[in-house]
Amino acid sequence: MIEAELNEKRDRIIVRFSFSRSVLDRVKSIPGRKYVDPEHGGPYWTIPADMISARALRSKFDGEVRWGPNVLAWGREQRDREEHITELAHATDHPLDQLKIATKLPKLAEWMRGYQRADTAFLGQVSALNANEQGLGKTAELIAAVFEADLEEGPQLVMAPVTSIEVVWQYELERWQPFPVLAAEDPREREKNIKEAARLYAAGEPFWLVVNAGMVRYNAIKGWDEYKEKIVEVGVEPKYEEFFTIKWNTASIDEFHKVGLNNQKTLAARALYALDTKRRYGASGTPFGGVPKKLFGPLKFIAPKEHTSYWRWAETWLEVTEVDIGRGRKAKEVGGIQKGKEEAFYRHHSKYMVRHLKSEVLPQLPPKQYVDVWCTMSAKQKKQYETFAKEAEVRIDEYNLTATGILAEYARLKVLASAYCEVEGKMRRCKNCKGTGFARDVPCEACGGEGVSEALKLKPTFDCAQLPYLMERLSGAGIDPEDPSGEACAVVGSESLEIIDMVHRYLNEQGIKAEKITGNTVKPGERKRLVQAFQAGGADAPRVMCLSTLAGGVAITLDRADTVHVLTETWVPDDQEQLIDRIHRASRIHQVTAYFYRTKSTLHEYIWEVNQDKAFVNKDILDLRRQGFRAIREKGAK
Repeated sequence: MIEAELNEKRDRIIVRFSFSRSVLDRVKSIPGRKYVDPEHGGPYWTIPADMISARALRSKFDGEVRWGPNVLAWGREQRDREEHITELAHATDHPLDQLKIATKLPKLAEWMRGYQRADTAFLGQVSALNANEQGLGKTAELIAAVFEADLEEGPQLVMAPVTSIEVVWQYELERWQPFPVLAAEDPREREKNIKEAARLYAAGEPFWLVVNAGMVRYNAIKGWDEYKEKIVEVGVEPKYEEFFTIKWNTASIDEFHKVGLNNQKTLAARALYALDTKRRYGASGTPFGGVPKKLFGPLKFIAPKEHTSYWRWAETWLEVTEVDIGRGRKAKEVGGIQKGKEEAFYRHHSKYMVRHLKSEVLPQLPPKQYVDVWCTMSAKQKKQYETFAKEAEVRIDEYNLTATGILAEYARLKVLASAYCEVEGKMRRCKNCKGTGFARDVPCEACGGEGVSEALKLKPTFDCAQLPYLMERLSGAGIDPEDPSGEACAVVGSESLEIIDMVHRYLNEQGIKAEKITGNTVKPGERKRLVQAFQAGGADAPRVMCLSTLAGGVAITLDRADTVHVLTETWVPDDQEQLIDRIHRASRIHQVTAYFYRTKSTLHEYIWEVNQDKAFVNKDILDLRRQGFRAIREKGAK
């Protein structure tokens, strides 16, 4: 017989048994188990005090466990809370008169749809991830959640992409809630806001501070390791200590999949985990990008006590195998979800996450239409592409364009597959994430990194495989130089800044007024002005908005457009969905068509194949399993 009882701290379950090899092997198979030797009060084993471990113990020893009274009481308490939270997470409506925001923020409460009221009830009780599909009002829900949780009287921290600091967060906060809002796109103004936040905190006044996540990251302190004879990290220090001296009521990360939480060892992740907060939220319509292991970082941020060990979590849910890395050394490789655990994976994590699709909560909104457009290179472009693909080098004017690694080669090939290129000169490249095109001393839009190096800057020419196809579809949609006063408009997106610059230049030369938002759009208020001008329409409004996928593909609303044209894709299908959802939003009922322009017989085809596999994982785990689970619960309730 196995005896199980809860320890005094209620953080471990003590497991005692008479020695048996069979019993010992089964206990050792439970992730997070630890042996306590006689010198420290043993001998016995312990497992984490959570429902995963308790259920694992029960399944390993069906009918053989004698549960102590304190474990049984704890288990009932945990089960009841889990069922209550899970019920809220799957609700699609909630009575308005049962929400605190009905009296605290009546205008917002009355504006909300049923699913948003349900989400607010859920988020008001727990730290959680808001994984609703893009365009369903996640920002308003997070604002409401702070008031629903009775945490509004204090400091609130929001970390968001620079593109959404003013356009989305400042606008929504000033629209719905009464407390001061410190938000600015200009880096210098953001620094002033941090100082002002410290002053307001010292005075005991409530406020909202909105910054980009890169400002919260640590800086490494370097020192010389005499044994290894190299410079190593000996410690870390905050870039701005105010983030860590203020005790935040809430800390929210908008687009959390882009802030570096995937790797717990990064300076960004370590800083985010270290924030002193009462409640934490994350928002992203694409929470793990088709790679389930990426979910752990956000989970650790919002629920650190339940997610102390990445390997324990991975061994519980994912395929973990040992691989030989040479010289007798082994390494662990983490794959997808263990076969047969897909349903359990979703059920367990649903209590940390709320998710709705537009098709579920807005059935009147037409579904997105996807159109693949396969393009053909000119002979000149094809020769340049094939030379670089074969030799990882090609001569362009007086320059030798080379690639020093497979990722660099792929980045070049994507651009060369789109257009014949010349070399314009040198560009700035972020050392952290390798993003390109950033102005000197301006943090990288993607990761907040400041260190940059220089590399050759390609200049795509109008000898572009995709331009004729793009112009044909823009003309067909009513965007034509012959009709400059037309109302039709569109969004053109690409991962490549060079391609965006080229298309922006070409459209304006053709008489089609176009604007662009990229990582180089850093002039204070410029993004806000461009978005407002595009949305307002009229004779002077731009007909086409050109967006870089990473800088312009999040948070902003451009739903005046009916079509999105994707010219080069990232390796993450979610990035393209984020881009498309700039125009497919709950705020406007219209048909949205997304055109994907891919060049035949190039790297574009391979990226398309890889992204199809990742998109299937997203659909299977996030949506199909969730919809099935919700249907079962609704049927049981009836």
